[in-house]
Amino acid sequence: MVSSPGVSESLRYRSYPGNYLCQSFLSQATCSIRSLAEFVPFRSFNMWKIAFCAIFCYYAVCISCQENDEDIDLIFENKNVSCGQYLNKTIGSFHLALPSLSDKTCNWTIEVPPKNSSGIKLFFHFLFLHENDSVTIFKDCESANNDSLSLIDPLHAQNGSVTVFTAENSICIKLSGSDTSYVRKFEGGYTASQSKKKKSFIEI
Repeated sequence: MVSSPGVSESLRYRSYPGNYLCQSFLSQATCSIRSLAEFVPFRSFNMWKIAFCAIFCYYAVCISCQENDEDIDLIFENKNVSCGQYLNKTIGSFHLALPSLSDKTCNWTIEVPPKNSSGIKLFFHFLFLHENDSVTIFKDCESANNDSLSLIDPLHAQNGSVTVFTAENSICIKLSGSDTSYVRKFEGGYTASQSKKKKSFIEI
């Protein structure tokens, strides 16, 4: 996988262990099936059932690895976003860099097709914010403008990553801050989620 210029080393490092584990597991599964075929005389119906289960698990892991790769790829897109922008793909990423927050707020919207998801999963990898800043998620920008019905408690400057699961197909992300001259930066990604949970929650 070739990464885009400007992607942080921590993001690049974060993506590889999952791929390595998948490849390692697939290699072990392949070896196990070959060993079973070479050393076990398939004379009983039960042994054929075991072999069938092993092959089924092998393909299930293959599909899982492909899905994980798709989630990892979204981080490498590193799409720059600006205030008021509208993102409407099923999977994507964002990189916001504000030299100033002249209006003291910055909103942008993410919407995914309802047929592909039961919600939106957000991954904030990096939040470089002023200590008085907050990032809040709302159902729509009207709610964001009125500061009403937020989906989660506000997020603040973080040293680590934050994952947010929502039960909405359309959300508005709002950055608020009182210091208009502070340089803010944060980056992350989002994807359509198949979670059956009906409430939004944060995972740190």
